[in-house]
Amino acid sequence: MRTRRWTTPLLAAVLVLALVPAGQASAEQLDETGAQDRSVTLITGDKVVLKGGDPISVVRPAGREQIGFESRKANGSWTVIPSDVRAAVDSGRLDRRLFDLDLLLRDGYDDATRADIPLIVTGAAVQSRQATKALKSGTALSVPKENAASFLKDLGRQTTRITSTKIWLDGKLRPSLDHSVPQIGAPAAWQAGYTGKGVTVAVLDSGIDATHPDLTGQVVATKNFTADPAADAVGHGTHVASTIAGKGADGYQGVAPDAKLLDGKVCDDFGGCAESDVLAGVEWAVAQKAKVVNLSLGGSSAEGGPLDQAVDRWTRETGTLFVVAAGNNGREVESPGTAAAALTVGAVDRDENLADFSAPGPVSGGAIKPDVTAPGVGIVAAKSSASHPEEPVGDKYARMSGTSMATPHVAGAAALLAQQHSGWKATELKAALTSTAKANPALTPYQQGSGRVDVARAVQQTVVAMTSSVSFGTAQWPHADDKPVSKEVGFKNFGTSAVTLELKAELTKGTAAGVLRLSADRLTVPAGGTASVQVTSDTTHSGPDGLYTGRLTATAGSQQVNVPLVADKEVESYDVAVTVLGADGKPVPADRAFVGLTNLTTFESSDPGRVAKGKYGLDVTAFGPAGEHYRMVQPELTISKDTTLVVDLRKAKPVKITVPRADAGTFVVFFGYELTNRAGDKALTFNLQPEGDKLFLGRMGRPAAADRFQGFVASYVGKLAADGTLTDTPYVYGLIDTRRGQFFDGLQRRIFTDRQLAHVVAQYKGSGESQWALAGRQPGVETFPIAAPVKLPARVDQYLEPRTDWQQMLGEVQNEPRQYKAGRTTYETLTTP
Repeated sequence: MRTRRWTTPLLAAVLVLALVPAGQASAEQLDETGAQDRSVTLITGDKVVLKGGDPISVVRPAGREQIGFESRKANGSWTVIPSDVRAAVDSGRLDRRLFDLDLLLRDGYDDATRADIPLIVTGAAVQSRQATKALKSGTALSVPKENAASFLKDLGRQTTRITSTKIWLDGKLRPSLDHSVPQIGAPAAWQAGYTGKGVTVAVLDSGIDATHPDLTGQVVATKNFTADPAADAVGHGTHVASTIAGKGADGYQGVAPDAKLLDGKVCDDFGGCAESDVLAGVEWAVAQKAKVVNLSLGGSSAEGGPLDQAVDRWTRETGTLFVVAAGNNGREVESPGTAAAALTVGAVDRDENLADFSAPGPVSGGAIKPDVTAPGVGIVAAKSSASHPEEPVGDKYARMSGTSMATPHVAGAAALLAQQHSGWKATELKAALTSTAKANPALTPYQQGSGRVDVARAVQQTVVAMTSSVSFGTAQWPHADDKPVSKEVGFKNFGTSAVTLELKAELTKGTAAGVLRLSADRLTVPAGGTASVQVTSDTTHSGPDGLYTGRLTATAGSQQVNVPLVADKEVESYDVAVTVLGADGKPVPADRAFVGLTNLTTFESSDPGRVAKGKYGLDVTAFGPAGEHYRMVQPELTISKDTTLVVDLRKAKPVKITVPRADAGTFVVFFGYELTNRAGDKALTFNLQPEGDKLFLGRMGRPAAADRFQGFVASYVGKLAADGTLTDTPYVYGLIDTRRGQFFDGLQRRIFTDRQLAHVVAQYKGSGESQWALAGRQPGVETFPIAAPVKLPARVDQYLEPRTDWQQMLGEVQNEPRQYKAGRTTYETLTTP
């Protein structure tokens, strides 16, 4: 069972939304130290605070006190988005990573580590004193956190008419040969005379120790793009470099021992690789005329972001081949491995099994990635003299694992081919390596692409497929009227004799076969020429719905070409459209209304559109022109046909909290719900509204089972200071309301007499200034604490909801949670050290 600790927040306004399936990592993991307070200033100027790694609070700069927030926890990652930039994030103009707390903390963007926010702006020229690098891909900037709130406004004025402007986090990537070199067939290529001679490979990494015996004389140019010394303190770049071109002084020879290396240090001595440094390194490597660029990097970079764009651009303009690691998260390919032009590499072990960390596809549009695999488990290669590896092998070598280790095997293989075919560019090199890879029948194309690279076959084969993979896309359900989808696969013959290929293709889902047709079973590719075949997927077959995978195989004697194929025969799905009407009866603009569908089995969230058959929760959040905050919820919506919904915000009703104090004001209202699925997993979601008189809630549809849905509203009322906080308030009310099976239809909560509630006299002892805090929880009701500064000694009279666990806090002092009885007075004393 998962447990949570109760903690004090540092600030008065507390955060918003949490998605917490049972058994998932808790919020405590946000702070790896588990001890010190940590804060992160967002690009909006709002500061998110974590105390000891526990739940979050937010302090807002002047002028933003009434801005609401939304936060989600998905795939183990907290995302916190202020409501006024939600539309920019959803449209892609503002990088979502700028609001990803786990990423920002992990990569050292917290306030204790750095005082600025590094950005990359693309799509428009930016004139700013904060610019740090002028890149061909955009402008890198360093925005002081104290100026963050004004930066977006200033940039907006510069780029008002330029719709292509996008603001990206200048994120950090991470550096993501005994048996392994023979495993890919390199010795056979050497015997044929191909050792990489005359080919230059750029290694953009943590640096290269060029004094290592395996690398002396191999590095022909160096450039350090970081602020750290040029030495390879991490050891990653040296390991990668020797896998590509190590001379094998002690037997660990690289794949292309006669290739030469460019050493671009783009990763600092802690293993962080700023995207702007990587971009600068890419531009340098291209200018140095590198034939191949090795990027054993991956991590936080956004798919389709500046790095993907740079890889695609420089491949197109220069013919440079970028060989990129797929990533080590075991879940999804990481950028820049998501770039279409990249030769993306997954990892296998010495027995050809997929490494458990190797990131699978698909990427956007169902495209197949990775493109190939290579050995990446337990790879022994050179150790930098400045590094301290976890697994040293003698004094001069180290054993490492990762797609980072697989990637240089493929970069080295590309160097061998580039020596053999000096006129080849990225297109031909990629085609040859993917076409000749050895497929593992136990793996899908989304796990291995074409298969494990086989350079022995690549240097011998004259025919390659210029189409590295084929995705037939998604055939919408139902399938009786599906139209066949045809794709052309082109072959090129680099030999001096015509080659006739025997063609075979299949698509399967488990043991079920999909219908696949070829325009010809045999295809002759003329010497020095090209030929193509049409491959047609027909999803009208009677096999089950779902993803079908397979490959096209073309053989001619010892020559064999593999092209991976995928086709998605969509499961039963329907079109769902939602229109949100505002208080004026007109549709609410898309940048002020946000609709979410939550699968009630998996808790996966999706936007309206094409939705698989099933039961969903419907959640609509919208904002009015005068700061009104609306939330309407349907606990259970069955999607079993095309569905058009109209959500009318005029049906939402106000929330009004009344207490017997003439000077009372609503400090904050938390409102949300908890979902429970059949497996007992839970999803908790809540928002906040600083001004309770502008909050409107509404229910839609029929109630759900009482044990599957519980709505809640937690309200805090006190005497508000001029800045809207509870500073110096002599009293505070803490109220919690719940609804089983349904959400709220507005809320009118009136306390006629204080005796309806538990009376707690909170006595704060000590001297100087501190901060009191209060948190209330019930089963299925979890919000974060409220807090206010206080001059000691002080007293605050609290009127609290009975049958609720309340925790009292003062500074670092925390009492155990306890319940209080209605109509009784209890004294709680907290004393600062």
